[in-house]
Amino acid sequence: MGVAGIGLRTTGPMGDIAAALTQLDEVEIAVLTTGSFDLMLEVACRDREHLAALVGTIIPSIPGIISTETTIYQRVVKLPQSWSGLVRKM
Repeated sequence: MGVAGIGLRTTGPMGDIAAALTQLDEVEIAVLTTGSFDLMLEVACRDREHLAALVGTIIPSIPGIISTETTIYQRVVKLPQSWSGLVRKM
């Protein structure tokens, strides 16, 4: 299993886009942001093929997604205790 961060650029109603993304089982954390991305996700996938399907097919099918940028986490070195469930999935 792997964990990745995904930055998204969007257009349209942010609430609708965020609601659709948070319905995906792979999405562990979703945040609205300022800066280069409108939204950032933390996702957990079974393997690289699963991540490729999520980023290449599933997320782009949501109306309002313009582009994504994915960062695969090699290893989590610090995580707040309250987020420990994410580490257990790795």
